[in-house]
Amino acid sequence: FVGASECYDVVRREVADVERGLEAMRASLPALRAGCQAFAVRAEQISKARAAHRRTLANQSALLDLLEAPSLQDTCVRHGNYDEALEIQSFVDKATRRHGDKKIAAIAQIGEGSRRASDAMLAQLLDKLRDPHVTLPECLKVVGVLRRADAMDETAMRRAFLRCRERAAAEAAAAVDGADAYEYVKRLTDAHRTRVFDVATQYRAVFADDEEDEDELTSDSSARGGEKSGAEETNDAFERSRLLRSWCTHRTGEYLRRL
Repeated sequence: FVGASECYDVVRREVADVERGLEAMRASLPALRAGCQAFAVRAEQISKARAAHRRTLANQSALLDLLEAPSLQDTCVRHGNYDEALEIQSFVDKATRRHGDKKIAAIAQIGEGSRRASDAMLAQLLDKLRDPHVTLPECLKVVGVLRRADAMDETAMRRAFLRCRERAAAEAAAAVDGADAYEYVKRLTDAHRTRVFDVATQYRAVFADDEEDEDELTSDSSARGGEKSGAEETNDAFERSRLLRSWCTHRTGEYLRRL
């Protein structure tokens, strides 16, 4: 009987210890659950980051091409490789349109760098047209690049062409000097005649559709009469057709002013 009583006391104490252990374990379950959830979230983040890194590594070549595009385009512009610069610009524009809605900072910076290179190319091309000794093939090349770059519409391009060539003609006229009135008039007349002839010949060759614009003034006005779009196209054709005449009139006035 004494042995049974001692055994009962031992069992009761052990059962109490087990109950206390269960209570402690029950109290620690929320913290364990939170720790497991945090571990699962962190593991998922690491898995996504690893997958992104693997995709980046797989597309490393394409990413390097995209990141180096602005500097490469600028190098092509500085060396006069305009065809390659336009290809790079088209590549960047496609990437910007494809990912522009995602608000990616790197894509925005690449697009801005490409635009700066395009602006530099436009300025360089216009500087070529300001050269007094620019040849007709060079004019054709410059205007062809401007058209491919889609930097301006047709009317604005013709205005820019005449504005740049006007600078060369004005500088040639300003360079004429002479104490003798006869020599001065002779040199001024020769300089004016030569420059106006060169510019008019280059303009007619570069913008060969100028005569077609004149035909549009009559055909569009009769065929499209009251339509708004037809009127706008007719106005554009009229403005293009009179640009060269207006410039020649301006140069004649400048010539008379210097006499």
